[in-house]
Amino acid sequence: IEGGYGGLLGSAEYAIAVLKTKLIVVTGHTLCGAVTAAVKSVLSNEAMPTENLGVVVDNIRTAAEMAVKTMPEAPLEQQVKMATKLNVFEAMQKMLRNSKIIQAGIANEELMLVGAVYNIEEGSLEWVGPHPAQESIVGSTLHVHRWREAPYVRKAMPPSSPDARAIIDRLQKGNTRFVEKDEMHGVHENPSIIHDVEPDTILVGSSNLRISYDDVFDSKPGEMLVQRSVGNIAGHAGGAMFASLEFAVARHLPKVLVVVGHTGDEVVSAALQQVKGAKLPSKSMRHVLDQVLPSCMKAVTDASRASAAETTGGRQLQVEYTATELNALYTIKQLLIHSPIIRDAAKNRGLELHAAILDSSTGKVDFVGQHPLVEQLLGRDTASK
Repeated sequence: IEGGYGGLLGSAEYAIAVLKTKLIVVTGHTLCGAVTAAVKSVLSNEAMPTENLGVVVDNIRTAAEMAVKTMPEAPLEQQVKMATKLNVFEAMQKMLRNSKIIQAGIANEELMLVGAVYNIEEGSLEWVGPHPAQESIVGSTLHVHRWREAPYVRKAMPPSSPDARAIIDRLQKGNTRFVEKDEMHGVHENPSIIHDVEPDTILVGSSNLRISYDDVFDSKPGEMLVQRSVGNIAGHAGGAMFASLEFAVARHLPKVLVVVGHTGDEVVSAALQQVKGAKLPSKSMRHVLDQVLPSCMKAVTDASRASAAETTGGRQLQVEYTATELNALYTIKQLLIHSPIIRDAAKNRGLELHAAILDSSTGKVDFVGQHPLVEQLLGRDTASK
């Protein structure tokens, strides 16, 4: 990237502004001839044989000089390897400093800019992440970015309002009756024909679960409005599933919206297989898996950084559980960011969005709580477009 607003940067801006691209990956590769030439030029202090070659090398020279300065006694191969990675960061920095569109996308946390190095001998990618000075360059604290980059640890975010606390307590007690097969489970007054009970809870659950959520929480008829979808996703803004939830929130003014994932979800399993490099499924299946993949990617990445003390089987179960939990939180995040109706209800009408995980083998529901960044998500001036 040659400073200013060149063709490459203009193409990236077009993709962001017009095509609504959400991810930019700056990729270098091993054994790069241009990087090698730049490092050799720095070591020999000699100019390139032609002016055109000099232009190419000059764009890499900063990274080459830094690599040689950092490891002056290292073999050429190691210096080139470091210069390649530093050049990726240098390209990312130029994009951040020279594009208002990219700066705004990063600052609003609607865009990710990350680097990678492709090993042409092995075919593998080394992900180097975002630019380390990204926050200072864009001049904004990136709360979602920090949360996404840090290893996931559940933080207790219990209900905030008395109404939400009462509803979550009711759901927990109902679930306990279900699990313990209490004799009072399912004992309710007969529902009226006109369903005059106004629901105070909306539940987003999985279509793959072979049991009624009313049974799981021992809810009275009419107390809870349930929307099922594969992978307990909310869909896309403007789509039918999204609009259905917005209608329900606007119509019934519920106090709690709970997103319930469940262990053994085949959608999460399929998404984890995609992370491992499985063959791409059909376009319609990808439409669903693409919304689950961010959570699966983070779960796998966190596990790779963690201690290897666990057995392979135990680690895999933990990855699946973490991915399921993160996916429920991701659905909440999407609703808060992309729905002005749900955001307004959460900010001004007492709605709280909670995540929960149903153990498919026992029926026990683990209440995760609100999104850890709920205050930051609600503190935005406008929803993302």
